[in-house]
Amino acid sequence: MNITEKELNKFLDDIVDIHGVTSLNIPELIEEYGEDICYYPYAISVGILMDEKIVDHIPQTRKNKKYASDYVDEYFGSIDIINEKSEKICEFIKNNGYDATYIRLSGKCRTLNLKKKYAQKTTANLAGLGWIGKSDLMITPKFGPRLTWATILTDMPLKIKERIKSRCGDCNICTNICPSNAIEGKYNSKTCLEFINNEINRLGFKMICGMCLYSCPYGRKINGKYLKN
Repeated sequence: MNITEKELNKFLDDIVDIHGVTSLNIPELIEEYGEDICYYPYAISVGILMDEKIVDHIPQTRKNKKYASDYVDEYFGSIDIINEKSEKICEFIKNNGYDATYIRLSGKCRTLNLKKKYAQKTTANLAGLGWIGKSDLMITPKFGPRLTWATILTDMPLKIKERIKSRCGDCNICTNICPSNAIEGKYNSKTCLEFINNEINRLGFKMICGMCLYSCPYGRKINGKYLKN
């Protein structure tokens, strides 16, 4: 017996923090990733929220080895969690009348042949869950960029959501706080990575910067209340 979209949404509400639907049958995506990117007619973007307390300690990670280790563990641990949840979602869909697979946060898919690693924020952006910020992070109105993403691909008929416009406006908090100056103009991933590697060598322990993720007013709370949503 096939499940309804309402039943799927209830399952998703119980297992992830945010989700939305789109189609990846877009000429630009096909050109970049190959025909397999639209092998399935629908794509579900799913996200899980990172540990708030750990993210709030990001400013101390370059001085405190424990906070740095906590954030590294949370960063990579959330990837394992979203992959596990994606497996469960695909299993749920396949056990209820439709086919499904998923693209890992790494950008790879076991069942599809993609020309390059897929950017998860693409699905979330197209599914109307948020916008790509000046930091090149996917930003949602409620949780900001404090999420880990995966993409579920399926042949289950679903309603596609509309994209929303960027709400960054004149805000330059992430640009000004970036210790590597990687967000001046267009985000430069090479500059960001070089800074992190230099810091690891200087500090003598593993760390991930994350200041742009921490500082975004979308997702941040003061006294338990979101600054923006």
